[in-house]
This record gives sequence, C-alpha cells and structure tokens, in this order.
Amino acid sequence: MKGKRTGIEELLASGLLRKGDGEAPSQAKAGPARKISVNSTSNSFDVEFFRADFTAGNACVAALERLSPEKLKALFPQELGALDSVEELGFLDIETTGIGYGAKAFLIGLGKIVPREGFLVRRFFMESAASEAETLLDAAAEVKTCRAIVTYNGANFDLPVIEERLRVHSIPTPFKNLPHLDLLKFCRKIFRKDCRDAKLQTLERELLGFVREGDIAGRDIPAVWREFSLRGKSGRMGEVFWHNSLDILTLALLLDHLADPAFACGPTALANLGVFNARRGHGEKALEQLRKALGLGLGAGETLAAAKELSRLLRKRGEAKEAARLCLSLHEKNPAEPFYLIEGAKAAKRAGGEISEALELMEVALSKTPWHPKDREKIEKLRQRLGKKVSR
Repeated sequence: MKGKRTGIEELLASGLLRKGDGEAPSQAKAGPARKISVNSTSNSFDVEFFRADFTAGNACVAALERLSPEKLKALFPQELGALDSVEELGFLDIETTGIGYGAKAFLIGLGKIVPREGFLVRRFFMESAASEAETLLDAAAEVKTCRAIVTYNGANFDLPVIEERLRVHSIPTPFKNLPHLDLLKFCRKIFRKDCRDAKLQTLERELLGFVREGDIAGRDIPAVWREFSLRGKSGRMGEVFWHNSLDILTLALLLDHLADPAFACGPTALANLGVFNARRGHGEKALEQLRKALGLGLGAGETLAAAKELSRLLRKRGEAKEAARLCLSLHEKNPAEPFYLIEGAKAAKRAGGEISEALELMEVALSKTPWHPKDREKIEKLRQRLGKKVSR
C-alpha cells in the first residue's frame, strides 16, 4: 500500500488506532500494544502505541504524566536545552545490521509522550539496502520535530551510526545543535556499585522491577536482518520491532524514575547522586543526599568520596566547624586514611573552635600510624601551623 505517511492524529481519527481500547497487557507477558503499519514509497512506517494503563514491573505509562521540564532541568540543566514541554522530547533507539564500520541502522525508533493518552513509538524500517535513504529521510524529519532527544549510549553508538549513513547519502543531519541526553553516562556514575552493570535491561529489572519474557537478545538481531535481507522475510522480525519499542519505553520510564523527587536508591547510588548534584551546582540537594548516604553506611572508598564532597560543600557555605567535626569523627573510625585528618585539621583551622581536638588527634596519629612520608610531612606542617595559632 503506497501513500503518504499517516500521523497519530489521522490514525486515531480513522479508528485504526483507538484510545483506551482493550485490556492492558500483563507485566509478566508484556504483549504488543496496538500496532499498525503504513507503507511509504519504499519503507515501512510502523507505529506502536502504549496506553496509559500499560504496566512494566513497578512502572506504568501513566506515570509519565508527572514528568515536567522543571524536574528534568533540575537534574540535567545542561543536556536538555530550552525544553518547554515533555512532548518535545524524543526517545531514540536503533537496531543495526552489525557492529563496526559500515553498520546500517535498519530500524530507527523514536518515542514520544502523548499527554493523557500514553506513549507513542514511531519506527522507521529499512526493507532493503535500496530503501535506506528513504528510511533515513523519514526518520530525520521526525527527529526535527523534537527539541531534545534521550538515548542510552547514543553518543557512542546510535548517533554516530545514523550520522555516518546520513553522510553517505548526503542527507543533512537533524542532530546538529539538538540537545542530547545520553542516560548511560548518568547511570554509570550513579549505579556503578548498586547494580550488577549499567545495561539498560539490568536497570529495567533492578530499578523498575520489570523482567522481559521471551525477548530477543541484542546479539541475535543482526542475524535476523541478514535472514530478512536474503529471504524477504523473517519469523523473528516482529520480536526485533517489539524489542526496539520496549527499549524506547524503558528509556522514558527510567527518566521519569530518576526525575521523581521521591526517587529511592541504595546508599552508594545516593552518595553518587549527591556528588553528581554537588558538581552541577545543586548544593542543598547534594548536602541532603550526602549526609543521608553517610548515615546509611558506605564502603571505605564511597565514604571517602562522599566525605570529600560534603566537606567541600560545607566549607563553601561557611560551615567549616561542621566540616571539621565530620572529618575528625570519620578519622576516628578510619585512622589510616590521611584525608580525614588533614581535611579535618584544615577545616578546624578555618573554624577556630575545633583546633585543640585536631591537634590532639594529630599527635596521637603521628605517634601510632605508619604514614607514608609525604602524608607525614603534610600532617607535621599542619600541626605546626595549628600549634602557632593556638599559642597566639
């Protein structure tokens, strides 16, 4: 069937895609949402519509209603640009013919939030090598309707693959100057210890409580494309389309989860989130998160990173006395770590009121702990300076 690509409004008006129709798939067997396919001149334009009551583990599409530009900009102020509405966000994911140079994106999916209705995924499918340019043109036109895009490893994979193929066909890129949030970079920083790895389906399982059943493995997808390109059909291509839609939906649900003020995570992730917010200039939020994380208990390395950031924030706010107490109390718990003693002494010197306690701890530490010569030298110098301040 040839003809002009049909938008969501026409689909809804035609009755081919209906609102609030039928039962939502169960989360255990997340079966297809309503689908229709419309052929353009050379490639298939496919729509997947997830109703508001579609559930995936602990997450529900209806929850996307609570996303707002304000929440997103608070978490990602640099990445999302001048976003006025979440409807302007595009969630992008591709499936490719392989990995490495020459790989083509045979399926490009772009998801959008449809307020009060659900979540819509438009997919652009390359039926043959001859239709690649048409597929890219259609997908590029859809990307241009977005004010920002969200991907998962898109900076290193999805966008370079698409842009390389756009250059081959002399098609202008729609990504130039388009704000881009790559959630993988954020999730690696925050969940590197709390989750087994930073794969999208790992976070889907551990944060959203959603386990896919019968999903095609990403490593098998290029073989499905090869079968399709040779035979003109593949019994598993439908699984590839569904896999792509779920990846895109998970991107949106994960973003909502992270932007939720009630977002809960383990102590390590909370500490990482505190460091992340501190470096983004969200001092109040960072202070709360770092204090809470230290109170919940962290490993030695995580405690050190959180304490460094919290001490810096406290001193910046003029609360050197609290910074001194924090570091000196942590030194008592971990006397072999030089940072706590040195940082505590520096903060005590600035605060004035904690100098005697710092001097006493330094005397004990110098007599009992086998310090590295450079650390011992720093502590000796600090002790001398503090001693002079006390004697004045």
